[in-house]
Amino acid sequence: MKITPLNIQQKKFRVRLRGFDVREVDGYLEQIVDELKILIRENENQKQEIQRLNRELQGYRDREIAFKDAMVNAQKGLDDMRANVKKEAN
Repeated sequence: MKITPLNIQQKKFRVRLRGFDVREVDGYLEQIVDELKILIRENENQKQEIQRLNRELQGYRDREIAFKDAMVNAQKGLDDMRANVKKEAN
């Protein structure tokens, strides 16, 4: 079961003889709730940042492929021109 801030807020403990101070437990649970909310928010922000960076990385990869293709085509064109010059020279 995934623990959420709401689970913590709604958690009830039995009080027994010589048990815990209910107000102290409730106060501590509220601190945990606040920290958990912050962590959940930070985690979500990090997930969004990872998605953004992955999209950016994919763009760079796509440009790299296009650049490599352009270089191969340029080299092929250069090789063809050299071959034509050699034919014309003979």
